[in-house]
Amino acid sequence: AKNIDHDVFNKNGEAKHENTRVTHKDNGVLKRRRVDKDQNKQIAELNIRSNWDDMYQKLIDYKKKHGNCLVSQGRSSNPEIKSLGKWVGNQRAYYKRYKNGKSTKITPQRIEALNEVGFIWNSCDYCWKLKYNQF
Repeated sequence: AKNIDHDVFNKNGEAKHENTRVTHKDNGVLKRRRVDKDQNKQIAELNIRSNWDDMYQKLIDYKKKHGNCLVSQGRSSNPEIKSLGKWVGNQRAYYKRYKNGKSTKITPQRIEALNEVGFIWNSCDYCWKLKYNQF
C-alpha cells in the first residue's frame, strides 16, 4: 500500500511542485521517489477519490447514529463532526453548481451515491417542510 505525503499537495489534491517527492512503503520500508507531472495528476486523483470515499463513509456512520444526514455545519465542538459538516456543505455547493451547468467537482456517480443514503441537498427546504408537516 502506498502512503502519500499529504503536505506536498494543495487543498485540491494537486501537487504543489513538479517532480514532487512521494513517500510510499516498499516491503514495509519507507521510501521516497520523484514523480513526473502525469504521475502527480494520477496521485492527486487517487488522493481526492480516497478523501471523498472516507468522508462518504463517515456520513453513512453519522446517519446510522443520528438517523439522518443533517450534519451540523460549524456548531459542533467535535472536530470530526465539524469536518463532516464542512464536507456536506461542500457537496451541496458542488451539486448546486452541477444543476446550474457550471464546472464542479461532483459527479453523477457521487450524486447517486449520496441520494442512496438519503442525502439532503437543501437543508432549509427540508427543515421547513418537516416543521410544516408537524401542523
